[in-house]
Amino acid sequence: MSAGSGPRATSADGALGDSLYQRLKGDILSGQLKPGQIVSERGLVERLGGSRTPMRYALARLQEQGLITGEGRRGYSVTPVGLQDVAEVVLLRRVLEGTAAELAARRITEDELAAIEGLAQLVFTPDDADGFARFVRINRDFHLAIAKASGNARLVRAIAGLLDDMRRVITVTVSRSYDVKTMQREHQAIAAALRRRDPAAAKRAITAALGAGGQRIVRALNLRDSAPGRHPRPKRPRRKERVNAAKYDQA
Repeated sequence: MSAGSGPRATSADGALGDSLYQRLKGDILSGQLKPGQIVSERGLVERLGGSRTPMRYALARLQEQGLITGEGRRGYSVTPVGLQDVAEVVLLRRVLEGTAAELAARRITEDELAAIEGLAQLVFTPDDADGFARFVRINRDFHLAIAKASGNARLVRAIAGLLDDMRRVITVTVSRSYDVKTMQREHQAIAAALRRRDPAAAKRAITAALGAGGQRIVRALNLRDSAPGRHPRPKRPRRKERVNAAKYDQA
């Protein structure tokens, strides 16, 4: 074995591990790997390729992020989406994105504003699975564009992580019956406030939109949990609690 073969192997494993991590994370966020679904290291290697070392690296990162949970010899389960997850993410998004909208309204450029207005005007067809998947991507782009217009790089990174968390929540709940026209009106109201360069109005519009989105998700989760046999409970379920939708109207 040559002196340089070890580092090259480690580097290759790390690169493959990163690739596998991104692939699995994408499958979880998109709902291809469903909440509660059991996966095994060996099964994933057989399906996705690679070897066990990079796969373990990928699984460890997913576990650190709370996207999967170790189940001993069974492998790993995709972490369920619960009401507490929604409450936490929506609360943080309202705080951070409200601040981002305020900052953006004060310093947004014409090019940034034109891009945001363009995203707010895109049309999607209800009950179209492909259309909804596209809307989820555009929704992320819209909110991230506002964060970037704030000029605060740390705020952008924090909001990007929360948008990833919310993507999975939206995919497994609201996608069943989403009110695309309402969500488009919310986006347009935010864009209009930014166009007026009104920080207070921009903050109100985006926090109101996020609050309404939280209500839609809570209703969808409550309906899901009340449907017998639709989603088996995980081995170690989180505390079940119906959350009053009005909670998301609190500042």
